[in-house]
Amino acid sequence: MMHAMKWVKAGRLGSALLPVKKVLGACSSWLLGVPERTRRVPRLAWLLRSDESNWRFAWLFTVPYVAYLIWAHAHHVPWRDETHPWIVARQAEGFWDVLMGDRRYDGHPPGWYWALYITSRLTPDLWGMHATTVLLSSISMLLFLRWAAFPRFLRLMLGAGYMLSYEYAVMSRNYILGVFGAFVFASYVQPLRPRTVLVTCALIAISLSSAYGMVMAMCLLLVLLAEGSRFTAERAGTWAFLVERRTVIATALVLFAVLFSVWASHPPDPNPAVPGIRLENINAQGITQFLQRTLWTTFPLRIDGDASFWYTPNQVWGNYPEVVKWLPGALVLVMALCLAASPVEFVAFCLGVVGFSVLQLAVYAGGVRHWTHTYLLFLVLCWTLRRRKPLRRGWLLPTLLAVTAGFNLQAEWVAVRTSSKYAFSGAKEAAERLEQPDLAKLPIFGGSDWVMPAVMAQLSRNYFSCETEEVNQTLVFHGRRAPCTPKDTFRKMEQLLERYDALAVVNTVPLSPPRSRFKTQLLLQTRPPTLASENFYIYRVELKPKK
Repeated sequence: MMHAMKWVKAGRLGSALLPVKKVLGACSSWLLGVPERTRRVPRLAWLLRSDESNWRFAWLFTVPYVAYLIWAHAHHVPWRDETHPWIVARQAEGFWDVLMGDRRYDGHPPGWYWALYITSRLTPDLWGMHATTVLLSSISMLLFLRWAAFPRFLRLMLGAGYMLSYEYAVMSRNYILGVFGAFVFASYVQPLRPRTVLVTCALIAISLSSAYGMVMAMCLLLVLLAEGSRFTAERAGTWAFLVERRTVIATALVLFAVLFSVWASHPPDPNPAVPGIRLENINAQGITQFLQRTLWTTFPLRIDGDASFWYTPNQVWGNYPEVVKWLPGALVLVMALCLAASPVEFVAFCLGVVGFSVLQLAVYAGGVRHWTHTYLLFLVLCWTLRRRKPLRRGWLLPTLLAVTAGFNLQAEWVAVRTSSKYAFSGAKEAAERLEQPDLAKLPIFGGSDWVMPAVMAQLSRNYFSCETEEVNQTLVFHGRRAPCTPKDTFRKMEQLLERYDALAVVNTVPLSPPRSRFKTQLLLQTRPPTLASENFYIYRVELKPKK
């Protein structure tokens, strides 16, 4: 009787603990990355699955992603750094002209310009640039949802995050070409079915996207070398390092593409507005700045409704100086430890961190779109690690990615809400005013040269530059020249007004004529604030008749 009572109590206790066991089983499965016994968690098995046997899941969530991108681009007014490459590509006479023309002064390889040149042959309208970005972003997301060896819920969270759904997908910049190439590479670099030609083309595309893409291509090349080489034991206790012929050819092509990109990105003439390489900036203070930027972009936090969210990535982290002292270094260390299961990915990430820090500190500090490459490289290497070493699974990697995805979702929520409330740039409003009858036939003078491409990309007219003698829709050196002083602005306007009766002057600050000889009439002040801080004033300026 006593034994029976004990058995009944034990049975009741086991029944009572069954839900707890299910929760613990689900948590352990999540930490390991994939459920080992999906039958124990049938409701979570669908979200915990890490491998796909077909494209259904990828297409199911890529379609709404494309719909979101179309909506986002329809509400997004491109800023100057987006429209300048489009104008250069639209005005180019061929691929060679893109390579050797004004693009050489922009500091970027020609890959993105070539892509835009192809699109501009189909349509000269600005929506062609948007379509190119949507296409590359959509294919990248489709590949990520299909081939990334992460649990489904993690793929959805990462894909819907700020970096992959806004910074690189809504902004029409050359960096989306690097994201596209990196995702193609990670999708098809695998030991069982090597796609050497495809992954080589992907690495070349990455290197042609930006200077950060060159560093990333070199890091990912190590993964390709690891897949196409091996150590073998020889006689007398010696070892031999064997590399497949196709891997040698692929390596040579990628190295040539990187060297070509370096050559194509260096301006042929010295630029007095930009100093050269500053190795003295690589010091303890500089390394601290680099680590902090990595924190801001890996764990992005934004303030809802704040129009400055896009260009102030530290608007939340800056309120916690004590945390920022130790968290950035700890984050990079944990990211490296996540890749410790594979020496190749671990070394590639460490080399990438060194390369990115040198670029930021010694060449060009950049912004969020540049700093995010550390996170992007980490994500791609996690992807290749899980595909190349499917049995080396642990809890640290998916946990860090889940935390990163949570921060990115918060930033994406703020970006979508704020972008629907404020215009990203006042360029469209300014262009519409310049097209009205009273200004349509007046020559346009750009008092603020560096922002003029944002306006002129939506028009089919040239403008007079304040800084140089250029008469174009955009400008050489882009935004990397010394700006015009107010005195120079009015001197240039006076020279033009000797040839024309009136000018349509576009400026980013109010005009304050130094002489009573100018007659100015404010026609438009674009609605502030704008997310890119591109606000415009449009004036009609004439010379008063001489007495």
